[in-house]
Amino acid sequence: MAHAVGYLLEDRAFVGLPKLLREEGFTVEEPFRREYLEVGHERWLEVNIYGVVRRAGEKFYVIGEAKTQLKKRDVDRFLRYLKEVERWLMGKKILPLLVTYQTSPQVRQYVRKKGLRLYFSYQFPLVSGPF
Repeated sequence: MAHAVGYLLEDRAFVGLPKLLREEGFTVEEPFRREYLEVGHERWLEVNIYGVVRRAGEKFYVIGEAKTQLKKRDVDRFLRYLKEVERWLMGKKILPLLVTYQTSPQVRQYVRKKGLRLYFSYQFPLVSGPF
């Protein structure tokens, strides 16, 4: 059941993020989806939310994580994960973001301090497939 709730949050983000990012001046070049990045011989990193966007001529790789109830330890884990992703995207610009149903004010502040984007489920439309 927990996986189903997490996947639903990701699915809602796939549908809702393009509109929210357009409001921030981005255009979507590759649709949002779940993806695996190859980071070595038969070694892969799972990406909950992956896409490619562009703003002012610059290309960004969206790397996102969805958590039903975001905690500080999730943010720290995501920051470590981003370091690994950055090694394999070698110099490409990354647009990191987090998606959640809820989180505390302290975690919201921590996310902002770390320079990450944070989106909430209520910003996304309710969805029912196929997409």
